Amino acid sequence: ITLIQHPVVQRLAEKNHCSVGQILLAWNISRGVKVIPKSSNPNRIEENIKAVNIHLSPEDTQELNGLENGVRIYESEALIGYDVFA
Repeated sequence: ITLIQHPVVQRLAEKNHCSVGQILLAWNISRGVKVIPKSSNPNRIEENIKAVNIHLSPEDTQELNGLENGVRIYESEALIGYDVFA
């Protein structure tokens, strides 16, 4: 199951009145992860920008942190030595 499909992420998106993508962006931004969302869809681009204004509660963050499974979410020779795990 991907993080986008995970029931916990979907529930937190509903709870925080935002999209699943925004939850995942906000979570990673709060952890200091440099995220580079990509979209050509104007609505999704706007959603991505607004994700910086979503502030997850400590409980929400703790739940999301519990989903980490050590799976590399992006692989590139240029990223060797950097943390790019979810």
